[in-house]
Amino acid sequence: MKRAAKKLPMFLARTLIFVISAGSFVACGASKETVNVYSYQTHAHTQERGTDWMLTYDYTVTLFSDNTYEFSYKYSGQNTKDQKACGEQHLLTYGTYTIADDPEVLDAEDNIDGVIITLSTADHVIYYQHLRLGKYFGGEYYFDSAVTEWTDALAESTSCDTKDEFVAEKNAGGVIKANKSTHLITSLEMAAGAED
Repeated sequence: MKRAAKKLPMFLARTLIFVISAGSFVACGASKETVNVYSYQTHAHTQERGTDWMLTYDYTVTLFSDNTYEFSYKYSGQNTKDQKACGEQHLLTYGTYTIADDPEVLDAEDNIDGVIITLSTADHVIYYQHLRLGKYFGGEYYFDSAVTEWTDALAESTSCDTKDEFVAEKNAGGVIKANKSTHLITSLEMAAGAED
């Protein structure tokens, strides 16, 4: 029973992120359709206090027909002893984008197979983290720049004095390069918040 009670805040926060994301698509009307999705996942290993940790980094950019984007950066970890998830950070940012062919990337038939996606400064930021993984996670909290009121608890958890400071820190505008054929992100140059 206690274990289920501990998992309830995590479940509710994840559900809220899903509902807000889905709601943002519906609110923009039927004209907003997904144009393309590009993603990349990478892993790293580290050791802290005699324990091996496996870290996973997920990056996804979803482009919509109204020239808006959703950028998702998820950072999670688990220890290698029992494979239990020990922490997670999830950043969602929203703004506008431009896209152009990358003539330096060609396929086997010499057709252009690369794109360069420029993401604007985000006008909406959602951030969630839970649990603790050594020095990498500092507690559990949820933040949505559209609705969340700034509190002393958030200031303490984020080490930011104001909501604007936190949004600026997490703003993931930047440049993404990707392949048309594989939909894989090949390069990330993010302004802040999520970096390769």
